[in-house]
Amino acid sequence: MESLTNKIDSVLVVEDDAAHARLIEIALRDCGIGAVWRAADAVRGMRMVQDRVVDLLVCDLNLPGQDGISFLLELSQLPSPPPVVILSGADQALISTVEKLARATGLVILAALRKPLDMEVLQALLLSVNTASRPGADQVVLDQQARLVSDALLDDGLQQGWFVPYIEPKIDRVDGRVVGFELLARLCPPGLDAISPAWFIQRFEDSGQIEQMTWQIAEQGLGFAGDCQRADLPMTVALNLSPRMLGCRQLVGRLEELVRKQELDVRTVTLEITESAAIGAGGIELENLARLRLRGFGLAIDDFGTGHSSLAQLSRVPFTEMKIDRLFSAAAPTDPRARAVAASCIELAARMDMKSCAEGVESGEVFRLLYDLGASSFQGYMFRAPMPCGEFLSWAGDWNRRVSIRDLYLDATTS
Repeated sequence: MESLTNKIDSVLVVEDDAAHARLIEIALRDCGIGAVWRAADAVRGMRMVQDRVVDLLVCDLNLPGQDGISFLLELSQLPSPPPVVILSGADQALISTVEKLARATGLVILAALRKPLDMEVLQALLLSVNTASRPGADQVVLDQQARLVSDALLDDGLQQGWFVPYIEPKIDRVDGRVVGFELLARLCPPGLDAISPAWFIQRFEDSGQIEQMTWQIAEQGLGFAGDCQRADLPMTVALNLSPRMLGCRQLVGRLEELVRKQELDVRTVTLEITESAAIGAGGIELENLARLRLRGFGLAIDDFGTGHSSLAQLSRVPFTEMKIDRLFSAAAPTDPRARAVAASCIELAARMDMKSCAEGVESGEVFRLLYDLGASSFQGYMFRAPMPCGEFLSWAGDWNRRVSIRDLYLDATTS
């Protein structure tokens, strides 16, 4: 059995069933983990997390006294909580609900598993963990760094041009080729790692600086799309628009100017609007959306199904694409309700003559399921994590030379 000693050194098992905890300990030690501790209840578990370095926490939900749900909520309040594997003998729908609740608090949930636990499943999960590349782990590191970012540094970032687009590829269902990308904002101060947007977007929304940052990303990102076209690798490009920007009278003209400057076809540019932004769209916002569509821009409704009155928004706004939120995509293989939502969204998009893009595709199992459900395109870590512009052209050219949709599907079937 491959060793995990360079990845996870210590695990805390919070489990009141001594026999089951012992089986988990054996499975962990078979993976090469030397430090395995057990707490029989939440109170002891919290004390141990605070007293020692815990790389991974395995937590039962059915604990004596304080239950596992309360324990996880308390755990999320710690400065640097460890990633978690949830265990429970409850039905899958309840486990999935607790998993979503825990993720919403910011905890990194590696898996939510039913009891009795299949030890081979646990071992396979642990052996797949790579703290240098796992998206959840990377996000925790970036978020912890970003907590230290001051308003002054953010202001400097806007003035000095430290906000740059990262590229998330979009994979087409027809042939498996990279056909486009989404522009994602990162703060990249000199000498520091890239900082996640999770810790500056809302601050910019509140301060009103979101427009300045978005235009910086748009200008660089559309410029890069022009570079791709000149390199004979034309791509579609998606740009996220803040709700604030929808009310800007200069929005349509400025976007058209940027597209003309790069000699791009306006039909290759899609503007992503969150469902919550679409809900609040009134006079000027709806006018801008209609004018953008009239000019030929694509309009995508982002995070579909996570807001309110979703169907009402589809009838009010001329969307051309539906983004299936990772909340449903990633959970679809194991959560029947999430799978039903994803299937319904993809079918609804097709009936309304819209494309559908599945976000959060991080495994072959997720890809194959969403492909079978009929998604038009896919984004996620299975293909490539978001990357700097400078890495995209060579990566995309290599991908398109060697990968086909048949290869992707067959790999997903055997993985």
